[in-house]
Amino acid sequence: SASPNMVRYIESEFGIKSEFISNCVVYKKLEDDVVLEGKKAIQIGYVGNLTPNRYKTINELCNKIVELGMSDNLKIVIYTPRNQINTYYNLMSEIIEFHESVSQDEVANVYRSFDFLLHVESFDREDIRFTRFSLSTKIAECFCAGVPLVYYGPSNVGVCDFLLKEQVAVVC
Repeated sequence: SASPNMVRYIESEFGIKSEFISNCVVYKKLEDDVVLEGKKAIQIGYVGNLTPNRYKTINELCNKIVELGMSDNLKIVIYTPRNQINTYYNLMSEIIEFHESVSQDEVANVYRSFDFLLHVESFDREDIRFTRFSLSTKIAECFCAGVPLVYYGPSNVGVCDFLLKEQVAVVC
């Protein structure tokens, strides 16, 4: 999907009146407190492809979790296609738990099984050229699940701008 940034760019660059359109969902501002009483480890879930270079971003986040000594308290769980598990498994942190993708009918239940959902974008300069105006359709799916969203990635891409402006995610 095109982000509000893309709409502004089209209007300023080409003089074409544009509107932001995305999947229709009702979302609420992120609550200040998320209660996780009785949890041994907080589960952060990512559902989707590990490309373009999103696997690197997730791995970087995992390395920070390990570096901070928090790997016993935070668990990263990824649902992705089997071929991507085969490709990236040995390149990624051992604190990640991998699962094969589920059907679209099961995605909402998978989302709701987590304490937080994770959305990432690549920090690679070439990838940013393609994501700077995008707003992933997964964002609307995450809002529908009612689970707090964490974004980790570059600040100069459409999804980050949207999440910050709407105050609907923790942005790292």
